[in-house]
Amino acid sequence: MTGVFEGSLGWYPEMFQAWQSPDAAGRSFSLPTWENSHLYPGGRGDPEILKLEGSMTRERFMERHAGEPSPPAGRVVAEFSARQNVRDVQAVEGLPVEVTIDPGYAGAYAVEFVQTVDGQVRILDEVYEQGLDTYQVIPLVKRKPLWERVKGGVCDIAGTQHQALPPVVHVWYREAGIKLRTKRVLADPGIERLRQFARVQEPRGEPRLLVHPRCKAFIAECGGGPHPVPGMGVWRRKVDRSGNTIGPPMEENNHACKALIYYLVDRFGYAVRQRDRQRPAEFIFG
Repeated sequence: MTGVFEGSLGWYPEMFQAWQSPDAAGRSFSLPTWENSHLYPGGRGDPEILKLEGSMTRERFMERHAGEPSPPAGRVVAEFSARQNVRDVQAVEGLPVEVTIDPGYAGAYAVEFVQTVDGQVRILDEVYEQGLDTYQVIPLVKRKPLWERVKGGVCDIAGTQHQALPPVVHVWYREAGIKLRTKRVLADPGIERLRQFARVQEPRGEPRLLVHPRCKAFIAECGGGPHPVPGMGVWRRKVDRSGNTIGPPMEENNHACKALIYYLVDRFGYAVRQRDRQRPAEFIFG
């Protein structure tokens, strides 16, 4: 297929981004305006190209002339990209696999299979469902090939609460035989930890977070591809007319991301010590 990013529906740039991953099912290519050497013999530095660049916003220029989609406005995990974070990662023998869980119902119930290899966190598989409770989700998780290697995991602290049903952590122990760790997670430093793992770091030269292409919901929440659930998309902050973010992240399209944050904070702690922070966290997960 061919087309332009400017004015396109969300799935088109999302598919382009998803196909930038070396392990994706397809391949995507872009042709910047300056590739037309007949009209723009100076290439990227052609005076006409530079004139166009100076006449519009960077986002519009990148979409209209550079052939690169602008990241979704206000996305929370801005450091994530399909090209750098999505790989065909496989479980390493001899290392534990855990599940990390953000239980929900109307929003979504997210279960991510994770493994840490030399300090690098890898999301190997996921279960992401709407309208199902813990009793219904557990059989789906057990069908995954990695289930036999799962020894434990992490859950949103809300999973310890007694509501109309037994606490989520109790159900997982009784029905699946695994103990889930829980703790109170502050949102702002938890998000900082996720963003830190998503970005490329030296001297490793790659991010500390890799995600298998099959984990479509997590990838979509980070803005790296189309969401598998209709009506759901990227985890965002509100954006004003000038493009500035407003307030805390919205409490939607964040279930897989929150699940991973619980794991990262449980295993690695916060990216910044709380006593070193200049302001308190805006809100608390769970």
